[in-house]
Amino acid sequence: MYKLIGMDFDGTLLNRQGLVSSKSHDALLKYRNEDYLIVGVTGRNLESVKWDLSISYFDYIILTNGSSIYDVKNDKIEPIKTIPFSLIQDLTDFLTPYCSRIDYVTDLAYYLKGDKEHNSVPFLIDIHSLEEIKGHISKINVFLKDDRKVEEIFPLLAPYSKKLNIFIMDDNTDECKIIVINPLNINKGVSLEYLGKKLGISLDEMIFFGDGTNDLEAIEMVGMGVAMENALDIVKAKADAVTLSNDNDGIAYFLEQKLGRHK
Repeated sequence: MYKLIGMDFDGTLLNRQGLVSSKSHDALLKYRNEDYLIVGVTGRNLESVKWDLSISYFDYIILTNGSSIYDVKNDKIEPIKTIPFSLIQDLTDFLTPYCSRIDYVTDLAYYLKGDKEHNSVPFLIDIHSLEEIKGHISKINVFLKDDRKVEEIFPLLAPYSKKLNIFIMDDNTDECKIIVINPLNINKGVSLEYLGKKLGISLDEMIFFGDGTNDLEAIEMVGMGVAMENALDIVKAKADAVTLSNDNDGIAYFLEQKLGRHK
């Protein structure tokens, strides 16, 4: 019945140490060898993914909450949608008084405006102006000066909501909530559907694992939406099933129960 297995990374595939456990490693290889398509579905960009885990597990990786799709075998990124620069400039002017930092995310870099990172990670680039950004922006992360005011600041962005997908990111792994901005009508579920149409796979033939607010659409849209035990309550409420936590190999456990026994 199922042909594609999709999964979020942080708080889902990766444990609290940011690692893929040996059981998860074995499960991904096992089901890929059994001709299931393995698809990573993340809010990260490609360089961030490569920094923390092997891309060799995956056939495709949906990046920046669905703004682009990376074909692992052919080493090719297909952009789906980006944020118009005119909106980016307007948003920056509006948000700057409230923010400690704004991240402008392309497929290959995070351009950070505000508090300096002073780190050696090559894809994190401090900037002073938007003109320093190279590439199309597919996602914006907004870090407030006081993250406790995220619920207060978020409604102020309502005028932009007709042109952009704006939400509060929460997945139990971050120390603070942030505001995330993606292109309009872009999310993980929409891009899974888009990829499925290209491959001849329906949403009903997909399993997806997630834990946070940016996983909600995919959880609801696929044939089997699975929440991790450590997922937010709202994600569990929307899911078709709940598995063990990311620290207890929840993906591997569920796949063995659902697919291993079936075989």
